[in-house]
Amino acid sequence: MKRLSPDLWVPFLFILSLYFIPAISTATSRDIPKGQMIFEQRCAACHGFNAKGSYPMSKTLKVDPLVLDLTKPGTTHRSMVELQAVVSNGHYKMPKHREALTPRQIRAVVKYLRSLQTSLAYRSPR
Repeated sequence: MKRLSPDLWVPFLFILSLYFIPAISTATSRDIPKGQMIFEQRCAACHGFNAKGSYPMSKTLKVDPLVLDLTKPGTTHRSMVELQAVVSNGHYKMPKHREALTPRQIRAVVKYLRSLQTSLAYRSPR
């Protein structure tokens, strides 16, 4: 296979960005109510309706309750793309949702989660 010359990399990367950037940034403020509905149906059982985690579910799953808290700094510092990948592919004991949700629905859930994270910012006890 022939390698691309350096002169062709810039146009190639530009064309590639046209494909991926709209897919990442198409979530709008209208997606938040859709994301909330999906979050409440699929995520709230483990993560709680406020995304701070469900203590009873942490006992059932035998995990630290902080693992289920999506408002803690370890989660809030993740990018939108990373969070979409976690929802899509699963993580640890969390199931993958890529078969059940469309990419747009996953973006809506992540956008809703971001709205929760900013309104319910994690505050460590003093």
